[in-house]
Amino acid sequence: MSSRTLILKAAKQRNVALYMLQKFQYLSNQIPKPIKKIIPKLLKSQIKSIIKKQTFSKVLNEIDVDIVFSCKKKISKAFGIVHWNAVDFLLLNIEQLEKLHPESKIYIFDNRSAESQLRLLNNKLKEYENITLISNKNDYSNSLINHTIGLQYLINHSANQNDDVIVFLDQDCIVNIKLDSLISKLNANNLLIGARDVVEIPKDYGLIKKRMLRNYPGKVHASFMIMQPAKICEMLGKRSLFDRKTFEPYHGISKKLNNKIIFLDTKVHDEIPLLTSYSYENKIYAWHSWYSSRTTRMNENYILDGISVRELKKIRRQSYEFMAQIVGKKLLNT
Repeated sequence: MSSRTLILKAAKQRNVALYMLQKFQYLSNQIPKPIKKIIPKLLKSQIKSIIKKQTFSKVLNEIDVDIVFSCKKKISKAFGIVHWNAVDFLLLNIEQLEKLHPESKIYIFDNRSAESQLRLLNNKLKEYENITLISNKNDYSNSLINHTIGLQYLINHSANQNDDVIVFLDQDCIVNIKLDSLISKLNANNLLIGARDVVEIPKDYGLIKKRMLRNYPGKVHASFMIMQPAKICEMLGKRSLFDRKTFEPYHGISKKLNNKIIFLDTKVHDEIPLLTSYSYENKIYAWHSWYSSRTTRMNENYILDGISVRELKKIRRQSYEFMAQIVGKKLLNT
């Protein structure tokens, strides 16, 4: 679907936030490259940050969701997962949580996955009494704020549900051991616990070369975060994650909480490139696969973050097999 078609569709639906988002992206693409080169970087950065802030606020205020089904139990410990087109990893993730933390509830925020994926989720999860499935009615998958909107919605929703704690996991971030010892470290001086947003590829793995994949040492990556939602909302408001000047929109919470964060260390697996462990005090609490859905609809010859999509899909399969062994599950033929 073209950018112009998306704009017209959003306008027809009278969704102002989505219209703004698509219009901005469309207009940005229309600026000739020679003109782009003479626009000062600082000015471009300022304009972009203002648009990000306005768009985030609009989208959050106008977000339209469908609560497909809700948790049937009164539980105060929650896990939150934003999902997009990686149902195999998500189901593996949920199976592990049901084994390690059966006393918890799980919020799934589906960010407008394909209809087939949403139907599969509905069929697989509706029998669980501790799962809430939330479906976003609008598609922001091509925007900078897509994932952050889902996370922010879940923080605010969790606070409204009076949850004591919420643990955020990416769909492809599988818990390795129980998290109780980490959760117990939340207090007035430790308001956020999460994986440091640093990933170093320590050596050459064939086509994957040694380099820094991510390097934001003072920020938490949203694939693994623990917080007390009511306290966060009380301190930081309904846009607690967001800062228009940070690289990732959700880096804002790290900036705001600054020295009240416990960081987990990251380390790439010795044999499977990109597969990353999250550890604290020499205990591995989780494994993160990366790229479980970003290659969706991409041609295998495309390059994403300097890596071919073909190679990323191969690594995705290896990571899934590794995580399936952790969960103790037979491999899905997907």
